[in-house]
Amino acid sequence: MLAEVENESGDLFDSGGARLSDHHAEQLLLGYLINRPPAIPEAVEMVLSNDFFNPFHRRLYEALERALETGDDVTTGSLVVALGGDPKAPLFDEFTVGSYIAHLASNANLSIDLAEHAEHIAACSERRAIGTADDIDWALPIVSKFGGIRWEDIGISVKGNTYTWAVEDIIPMGEITLVFGDSGTGKSFDIFDMAMSIARGLPFNDKNIEPGLVVYVAAEAGKGFGKRKIAYVMHHELSGDPLPFYLCTKRPDFFTAETDVDALIAEIKAVAKTYREPLVMIVLDTLSALAPGMNENASQDVSRVRARLVRLNEEFNAAIVLVHHKPKGGSTPRGHGSLTADFETTIEFETLMDIKTNLGLRVHRATVRKQREGKSGVAWEFTLPVVDVGRNKWGNPETSCVVIPHVTKHSTLEGFRATKSESVFMEALFEALATNGVAPPPGLPASIVRAVDISEVRAAMRSRYLSGDDDSAKADSRFRQAFKRAGDALKAGGVIGYRTPLVWCTGKRVRGLEESPAFVEM
Repeated sequence: MLAEVENESGDLFDSGGARLSDHHAEQLLLGYLINRPPAIPEAVEMVLSNDFFNPFHRRLYEALERALETGDDVTTGSLVVALGGDPKAPLFDEFTVGSYIAHLASNANLSIDLAEHAEHIAACSERRAIGTADDIDWALPIVSKFGGIRWEDIGISVKGNTYTWAVEDIIPMGEITLVFGDSGTGKSFDIFDMAMSIARGLPFNDKNIEPGLVVYVAAEAGKGFGKRKIAYVMHHELSGDPLPFYLCTKRPDFFTAETDVDALIAEIKAVAKTYREPLVMIVLDTLSALAPGMNENASQDVSRVRARLVRLNEEFNAAIVLVHHKPKGGSTPRGHGSLTADFETTIEFETLMDIKTNLGLRVHRATVRKQREGKSGVAWEFTLPVVDVGRNKWGNPETSCVVIPHVTKHSTLEGFRATKSESVFMEALFEALATNGVAPPPGLPASIVRAVDISEVRAAMRSRYLSGDDDSAKADSRFRQAFKRAGDALKAGGVIGYRTPLVWCTGKRVRGLEESPAFVEM
């Protein structure tokens, strides 16, 4: 009989100690067949591709089966081509596709008993399906393929067991969320804004988030993503410090074969090891770009892509966000009905054609239409002002958009909770903007329509803050401290923006105050 492989190899055993997988035996069998292709017909009579536990071994055995059917030669090169064509595609344990196949071939043991190994692998597969251990000792741990949990463990704080959120009440962890809407409804921009909230550890539309790493697969607009980043950095006045955000600009193919899915999983695993922050979100933008050749109305095609999305989801305890389109004027995702039925969370994006801001900006709305464990109907609105991000080689402007939250109805009880000094600062800012406001500095969103010199705000606040009989030296010191503290707090709270020497309102509400639309377009 074959020598047992130790547990640290990653093999599975049932509660009675019976072997459920044998990585080494799979390697030996594949290496034997690569070196002796005439033995492939004998092997396929005893073991199926689905009997292999390792996913890559399964795909490699399928390539050997296809070579048998087509009569093609079996070489390292031909197998690489059959598995996607990229010998340098990362695999596991420092191996690439090409180096691993070469490793199997060069380390093959040509004296093994082919039948014994094939039958052994098939037997392991049968045990995984039904279990064969005798005299089961329930005190031993059980390896479950399906996330089995005993009653007493359900709902307690065990990793992967509790229902958690990447974005509270909107995007669940460990599941696939389908985002859909017409072209131009702002879904990609808003999901990018959401992803940046996670990467920066900031609330998204006043919703709590799980901070961490975001992997964004820009399958549809990878080349233009640079402008989107520049616009975001300019609007939020970010420094050059790194953030846990990783962008894939080339589209993987989730329809034709498993190769790109395997490669993407391997790359995400490798990338995640280079960040301290945990992986929280993977964005796939968009479905049609990820599945070239897929008939969106064919159940079989949709199911194939869906199965590969599930594979990605099962590899990572993260939120998977899939961006998709819908028919013009429709109310459901474009394509087969399973696109709605098969996802636990769906979010619809639309443009409110009957609402415009004072500057003529369209208002976009996102609504949670379906939510398994949360609340359906959660909604938020935003505008997409155009930002000038630079000039091309002919001197013409290059532009992108940024997301600005929009609130249709405001309340003086909503927004930033300001201290008395901060409220006085804002009143002084409103006065200065009204009397001495100028055009904002370049690079700000179109929603910022006026800015003012900080000295004008200081003078207006001083007249409010000090009375005529205050001692001059003490009053000046007290005012300078109050002015600086108020300005720093309002800037940190996102209420004002500042670029020497100009200051402006961002549009964020301040409780108890009413901002004027002359200063910022909401």
